[in-house]
Amino acid sequence: MLCACAGYVAAAGRKAPATPDLAGRWDKEYDIVKSEIAGRRRLASLAPQTYRQDSLILQADRDPTDVILRRMEALAGHIQTLPGAQDLKALKAG
Repeated sequence: MLCACAGYVAAAGRKAPATPDLAGRWDKEYDIVKSEIAGRRRLASLAPQTYRQDSLILQADRDPTDVILRRMEALAGHIQTLPGAQDLKALKAG
């Protein structure tokens, strides 16, 4: 993955930054989810085609934080089902 990203950046004629702009990426992802919430009715039409319902914007999702936390919980739950997965229950806030 890293090699593919480095190749893409090199192909674009730019050098990859020494450290990724994580805060910028998080802001961008937050804005994307916020936009998805605003267009949830349009996205609801895609539900029958969606493999994992956790990826959808649900009616109960109030803001991007709800969506991100719900998706992270679903991901952790899925990881728990994989062979040899570590127990992640200790990481869950009680």
